[in-house]
Amino acid sequence: GMYMTDEAAQHMTFPPKAELLDYLEKTFAAADHAANSIDEQQFFSAEQLQPLTEGIWGEATVGDAIMEHVIHDQRHLGMMESLLGLQGQPGTASQ
Repeated sequence: GMYMTDEAAQHMTFPPKAELLDYLEKTFAAADHAANSIDEQQFFSAEQLQPLTEGIWGEATVGDAIMEHVIHDQRHLGMMESLLGLQGQPGTASQ
């Protein structure tokens, strides 16, 4: 959703829950496989430049990029958990 307007985000439609969960499971499995395939040399090698984020972080390694994504995703989970709490719902968004 980079550069997505609030109006566009409000009108997004999603597939049925079972279909979305299946997609997410496959996506996380592919991400785990990719991360586990990186050896130490690749982890410390220069990151490929990304057009949408070029100039934001400067030069980084593949490992830096992976950790930035993990940290970013954890921030989203924290926001979701906070919203659940504000709605009076117990538990965690990551279950």
